[in-house]
Amino acid sequence: AIHALEQASLPNVDLSHEIGGMGAFPEPESARVLWLGVARTKALESLHSHLHQILRPYKVGPAEESFVPHLTIARFRNPVSCTDLLGLAGRKKFGKYAISEIVVFESVIENHMA
Repeated sequence: AIHALEQASLPNVDLSHEIGGMGAFPEPESARVLWLGVARTKALESLHSHLHQILRPYKVGPAEESFVPHLTIARFRNPVSCTDLLGLAGRKKFGKYAISEIVVFESVIENHMA
């Protein structure tokens, strides 16, 4: 699948997007991931759809309808509460940024039970 992505030509789309809002997954009280929201645009949806088509034969990735544009900014080995941080920055607008490179890597959250 990675080889297919490396060989693919990406559509020529504007990758400048508004960044704003902050969230935590799976829930703020016991977060494993902290993220910034990315405004959903037609250009970003087009890029997502293109990548989804490339990866479909490999059965990789989430269902197309579950696409939520975001930037993961932190991953936590153990669940932590992010409620105070989200209270301060949860709705903050961070501005518009140009994306100059796309890096794809596998992201796995493991459940370490004792």
